[in-house]
Amino acid sequence: MRWMKTILAGAAMASVTLAAGAADAQSRSRVEVEQNGYGNRIEGRFDGWRNRARLAQRGDRNAVAAFQDGFRNRVDVGQRGRANWQEVLQAGLANRVLTRQFGEDLSGSVYQSGNGNIVGVAQVGEGHSATTVQEGNGNILGVVQIGSGQNTTYHQIGNGNADIVVQFGWD
Repeated sequence: MRWMKTILAGAAMASVTLAAGAADAQSRSRVEVEQNGYGNRIEGRFDGWRNRARLAQRGDRNAVAAFQDGFRNRVDVGQRGRANWQEVLQAGLANRVLTRQFGEDLSGSVYQSGNGNIVGVAQVGEGHSATTVQEGNGNILGVVQIGSGQNTTYHQIGNGNADIVVQFGWD
């Protein structure tokens, strides 16, 4: 089953689930949802102005929860495989999140508060977990985990931090 929907999110609130979505062109926010598979779930709330969210899932039993509040924030989530979970919470101005998960049983959480923060996460194998927190302005974080069973919890507090975490291997 393939499902794709583009929604203009409302300034007050736009709730995106597979069943329904609300639109308000005045906020100029946009949410794109694409799903292919069975038992996939997407939920979210998109407040603010000119925010963008692209949420794509292929496979079965994947889930995404995305929440934006602010101005010109961007989220791009792509998942393939089975039983993957991604959560993104953004508040502030011009924050960016790009995540890709393949394989199965992968989980990720990204929390951004502030302005101009960037997070990129890619998890390939199975059984990975990545949690990233950015509080401040102008922080950059990249996480790559390839094998299986890798865990990352990373906090950037303050301004102008730049970090890269790379883990290869299997268990």
